[in-house]
Amino acid sequence: MRYIRIEIMALALMGLVAVTGVIWATWYLREAGHAVFVQDWNEWEFVDDTVSVTSAMRFSMALFYLPMLVIGCANAIFAVLLLNLFRKSIFFDPRAAKRIMLLGTSMVGTMLADTAIWVFAIPLYSRWNADGPAALKFYYDPGDIVIGVAGLGFVLCGFLMKEAIAIARENEGVV
Repeated sequence: MRYIRIEIMALALMGLVAVTGVIWATWYLREAGHAVFVQDWNEWEFVDDTVSVTSAMRFSMALFYLPMLVIGCANAIFAVLLLNLFRKSIFFDPRAAKRIMLLGTSMVGTMLADTAIWVFAIPLYSRWNADGPAALKFYYDPGDIVIGVAGLGFVLCGFLMKEAIAIARENEGVV
């Protein structure tokens, strides 16, 4: 049975998620790229004026930002894959439950990666200082916490959906 309205909504959301993912990735590359390759590190209070910034230093910091980019893009891909199942009118299926859990896990990964970037960025940027790197300072973004809690909700919903599907199939076998 086809659900035309659901197909249209899922297709529209797939496009929205894909466009949002591309915009986010472009923004993130621009921000991280500017911080790593363009900005003068000596302007920051945690990098000594005596540090001579080399291209190898800049490249090593670019690798530091890479996991966040990969996880952020994975969020968009998992969301599109889930919406594609809904577009095909596949709702209560183990594949849908698995993709919901993957999306939630990726969202939790986003929270952890972004928090790690905020915590470790200053010591990593300052590791070439003459007196050593700056101390770790815990920092969190409330937006990251919201993403993490929402991700845990997705994981829980996907797990409950998987269990409900298993129970329904078991009951079908009895009847």
